[in-house]
Amino acid sequence: MATKISSIDRERLKHINYLMDEFYDKLSTIYEHLVDREIEECNCEILRLIKDLQALLYSMKDEL
Repeated sequence: MATKISSIDRERLKHINYLMDEFYDKLSTIYEHLVDREIEECNCEILRLIKDLQALLYSMKDEL
């Protein structure tokens, strides 16, 4: 029998999936910049990704 997911967990999973989609998009953009040798644009996108990952890290510390 399958276990039911609570509405809170469902919303949590939606948020996690949203974050992961954002990270994947940024990684894809970084890849394209690297391939095209667009170094300045790549650096900016890397910094945005780092900022987003730091925000995730800090939010996880709040959960402890």
